[in-house]
Amino acid sequence: MFDITKRTTITTDWAQLKTVQEQMNLAEIMLEVGSEFPICLEADADNENDAFEQLTAQVVHVTKEGRVMVVLKDCMEKMRAMNDYATNKGGWKDSAMRKWLNEDVLPRLPKELQAMVVPRTIRQKINGEEVQTQDKLWLPSFTEMFGAEAAAEWTPGDLGDEQFELFESERSRVKEVPGRGTWWYWLCSPYASDSAYFCLVGSSGDADDYCWKI
Repeated sequence: MFDITKRTTITTDWAQLKTVQEQMNLAEIMLEVGSEFPICLEADADNENDAFEQLTAQVVHVTKEGRVMVVLKDCMEKMRAMNDYATNKGGWKDSAMRKWLNEDVLPRLPKELQAMVVPRTIRQKINGEEVQTQDKLWLPSFTEMFGAEAAAEWTPGDLGDEQFELFESERSRVKEVPGRGTWWYWLCSPYASDSAYFCLVGSSGDADDYCWKI
């Protein structure tokens, strides 16, 4: 005897998801780890470089409190640097990437989805001091991708994070860029051994670091 695992598709809309979020446990009712749903990223009329994109979001973790953590299944089409020049000074808090996600990308999400997104606290130790941010859009930390044991060597500045359930294998961490195949992508964690580098996930799902400026 053996089991056949089937994938179930649920037809819904943002209004229904919002109702479930407010009145019930979203993770138990509709969004379990591995669930996927489409997101339309509207073009920015004031910026010709920000074109319409059809993206897929994926539930990667559900916290003990029932909070659903969502990450894009694949990379966005256009690549971006973490900062305008090669540095990780100030960590995630002072990065150009954080500013771009929350000031430029967030307003392009569907209004109904924007209303559902709850800010999360990101904590990092920078130069011996704890730094916190509250962000609606964010990049995962090294710990959330690879676990606390690996993070102790690469980026001990991650604070209070745990590995996201979906990313416990290399295969689950592999992402693609449209038209380019598998690709690497940034994490929010500064690399501890170099003041210019941030950590990243390589094209095969392994850990790496890099400094790439505009």
